[in-house]
Order: sequence, then structure tokens, then C-alpha cells
Amino acid sequence: MRTKRTRALCVGAALLSAVALTACSGKGPVNGTLAFTTVRGAAGAVTNPEGGTCHSFGPAEVASVDNGTLADLLMFQGPDCANPDGSPGIYVPTETAAQAVLKVGAWRSFRTYV
Repeated sequence: MRTKRTRALCVGAALLSAVALTACSGKGPVNGTLAFTTVRGAAGAVTNPEGGTCHSFGPAEVASVDNGTLADLLMFQGPDCANPDGSPGIYVPTETAAQAVLKVGAWRSFRTYV
């Protein structure tokens, strides 16, 4: 009887570890929506962005974001998740909003930080 409980405990621990590792991986979509406003006042949104991937806003220049995703974000001025001056991205935690500071300029891309 004791052996069955020990075996069940080991199997349960292994399954829990596998689920935890899957949940923490940078692959797959990040639940939630990133709402944004362009410098021209147009509204847009990105729903369930891919985790750990660079996402371009295309030709849009984004002035503000509302991070409603379950991941932190890094915002960039370049369309390829890099800033022209080589500086690091602007950190926007999950469930917060941020505006591009005048000296920073508009954002052109973002990466989910998982």
C-alpha cells in the first residue's frame, strides 16, 4: 500500500513539474490584449501576442500602450525590436499603461518579456 502512494506521489510531482515548465516557456501565445494609440490618434490592438517574439506595429508610430497581457513588454523605436541609438527597450509591466516620452519618440515594435 505504501508503494502505491509513493509511486502516485512521484507521478504527480513529475506531472506538476512538466506543467510548470510549459507555463513558463517563452513559446506560444501570451493571453491578453495590448491596446495602443498611434501618434495620429488611431486606436489599435494586438491580442494574444506570441511569447518571446518581436512584434512590429508596421508603419504605425505608437504614442501610448495599455498592456493588458499576462507578460511584461519591452517597447522599441525601431521596427525590429531595437532602438536606433542602441539603448535598451522601455519596460512596460503587465497590466499597466505607458506613454512614449517626447525625448524617446514613437514606438515601432515590442517584444513580450517572458
